[in-house]
Amino acid sequence: EDAVGVSRSIDCAASALLDLDRVDEAVVLLEQAKNTLEYVGDSLDATHAKHRLGEGFKYQGQWQRAVVELEAASSEFKAQEEPVKEALSDLYLAQCLVQLDETARAETLYVQLEAYFTSIHHYRYLGLVELSRAVLASRCENPRLELAQFKKALTLSLKHSDQWLENAARIALAECFVEREDFDKAKGHVEKINIAKIGQQLGFLNRTKNVSAACLVGNQEYYAAEPLLLEVLGAGKGKVLSEERAKASLLLAQIREKEGRIEDAEKLRLSSEKLAKETLNV
Repeated sequence: EDAVGVSRSIDCAASALLDLDRVDEAVVLLEQAKNTLEYVGDSLDATHAKHRLGEGFKYQGQWQRAVVELEAASSEFKAQEEPVKEALSDLYLAQCLVQLDETARAETLYVQLEAYFTSIHHYRYLGLVELSRAVLASRCENPRLELAQFKKALTLSLKHSDQWLENAARIALAECFVEREDFDKAKGHVEKINIAKIGQQLGFLNRTKNVSAACLVGNQEYYAAEPLLLEVLGAGKGKVLSEERAKASLLLAQIREKEGRIEDAEKLRLSSEKLAKETLNV
């Protein structure tokens, strides 16, 4: 009983670390919780621990290890007659399968999940499915479907007054429009993100800063963009933060190049490449 209590405390601590984008530290704790619960034979909490560890591996980019944990969790949740938890494990599983290019299997799961979350009126999870299907569309080089799925998620968030989902949909749309160099549309979405709802999620906040800076750079407002990029570059370590710092380095390199500081621009590009490598599987 004490071991179970300790494991639940560890899970809470891991959640806090994930909110701070300290993914590597969170995974260490989640592995500890899973091993403890399996040792004491607490099947219900052990299944939850597998799900959470799979989630941690997903954030780390350890797709194959995540798949192993999430498949196990999904199967056990099904046996325990926990359909919502089973579906959430399947959602994370599908996201990992996309990264492993198992797109057909991922799409099958997404279709099933869309039907299930619609049937139980769980619109936040349904919105997450739509966002995930947009990533799948991007992976399959279908930009029209990608944009349509992002918009479906935004429509759901507005219809059901879900600020968290709205933020997630708007940052995804803003990044999508930045890639298309439609900076006015990107700016329109990022300006509507409720910053107060982001809380301690530094990675999400850095995404908004990068999008805002990209819009400024696209409109040649370099002096306004630079402070935002410097804030992102000083954000710290970890996979999620490194990914955003890599983007910030590239944007700052563009600014330095426009200023004629070619050597500084090249150093920033090399730094971006190094940071990008930190986002690969560990």
